[in-house]
Amino acid sequence: INIVMLIDPGISSVSSQRMSKSFSEDSDKDFQGFFLSSFMIAMLFSIFTLFIGFMLASYALDLLDYEDQNRIVELNKAIKIYIVAISLVPIYSILSSFLQALLQTFKDNSINFISIVTSPFVIVIGLMNDLGIVSLALGIFVPNLIRIILYIPVVLLLWQRYVEERVINFSNSRALLLFKDIKFLYLRKFSSITSENIETAVAGIFFSTEIAAFISIIKRLFVAIQMFSTGIAVSTYTSLSHAFSVNSQSSLRNAIDKTIYSFQLVHLFGTSLILASVGPLIFIWLREDLFFDYSFILMMALNVFLLAKLNLFNTILYTSGDYKSVAYISIVESLLRISLTYVLIISLDIYGLPMAGILSSIVALIFIVRLIQEKSGGNRFELLYPGTGYKLVIYFIATVVGFYHMAQEGFL
Repeated sequence: INIVMLIDPGISSVSSQRMSKSFSEDSDKDFQGFFLSSFMIAMLFSIFTLFIGFMLASYALDLLDYEDQNRIVELNKAIKIYIVAISLVPIYSILSSFLQALLQTFKDNSINFISIVTSPFVIVIGLMNDLGIVSLALGIFVPNLIRIILYIPVVLLLWQRYVEERVINFSNSRALLLFKDIKFLYLRKFSSITSENIETAVAGIFFSTEIAAFISIIKRLFVAIQMFSTGIAVSTYTSLSHAFSVNSQSSLRNAIDKTIYSFQLVHLFGTSLILASVGPLIFIWLREDLFFDYSFILMMALNVFLLAKLNLFNTILYTSGDYKSVAYISIVESLLRISLTYVLIISLDIYGLPMAGILSSIVALIFIVRLIQEKSGGNRFELLYPGTGYKLVIYFIATVVGFYHMAQEGFL
């Protein structure tokens, strides 16, 4: 499934930035050209996803050795549904970028909210009907399908209201301009997948199954918070694109500061909740106590926070149209993370995993913050931490109290 997801490098990020710039410049011709070109490329990615996905699915099943053949049949259905669900992502993401470019973020977020809410209900209904792992696949497919069904009428209605050009007009094609940026999106995609999954992969190789499971679950808990915090960057993506196109540093700094502050507030609040309940959450997941060091949990939390912040800054730089710098910095960060992981595991054992991620993210943040500072004229420290000293003290106290609480409960 992860291999299939590489087919679409994130074409919507380019289309959002290009359409936002065209809309702010009141150029309906460019706007229509970028939208139609993006949509056609997205359709191409969807077709490739279906073709390559179904081809790989037939080989993937041969790698599994289940005694229960019913499991093979069930897994076969689930994989195919997953592939169809993934093939819908490029299409609805372009429709979403259209709404974002028009600054219709409420309508876009409402459609996403409705779709996301349906997922757990679909999964529960599937499990109640003994569909097994197929339920999880349907939990992705149904929301994606609902997104497209809801997006299409909204897009057509807003097109008639805001755009004078016809939707289908191939003479305004901007496909070549989009393809110039897509190659950098692929570099970024490969490097980001490496950064986000290196801990789980290395843990599965060097450590026991129990420790690998513990690391995987801990990281997924904090990544779940990242899904909410990085959503702020998605919501403000086109607003920042408009601010970059207007070329007003004061409004740009204001938009960037609010974006970073909101991200940090949500992420640190969610992280505090996880730290306060991490023991019971692991027990619910694994049905056993597998908690051995609070300091390791804190390091994983910091690792995910810095990686999420790096993704946020990458998104901010995307809004300026600078895809090349993001791609190159991401490659350097991934190579550094891999190298440090190997070196630090030898010297620090399991603690080397989060430490490698922390150090590599810090190096990448230094480079990317410098680029954003040059474009916005903001203060470098405020970009890294747009908060007060009072809040910093509160966060520090929360981690100390969390350690004391864990010790009192007898987990250590």
